[in-house]
Amino acid sequence: MLIGNQTIADAYIIHSSFKHDSTVRYKVVSPDGTCVIGADSGCLVTNSTTTLPMGSQTVTVNEQLYQVRYSGANSHLNDSPSSP
Repeated sequence: MLIGNQTIADAYIIHSSFKHDSTVRYKVVSPDGTCVIGADSGCLVTNSTTTLPMGSQTVTVNEQLYQVRYSGANSHLNDSPSSP
């Protein structure tokens, strides 16, 4: 979390979700423009992580490792908690 240009806290868990309907695609993009979660081939996570060990995938954004959990594009509720 920033106040002005000063960091006052670091995110430990980021949670994002939305109710899936067939007209909207879920996408998570970092402040530097890195596609973290999405259907595009350039995104770091493109499929559900629920079948992976521990249900998550490790990705690197700006030299920071994150454990990303993603329920998948076909889930009725897209869910994506992430933590460093």
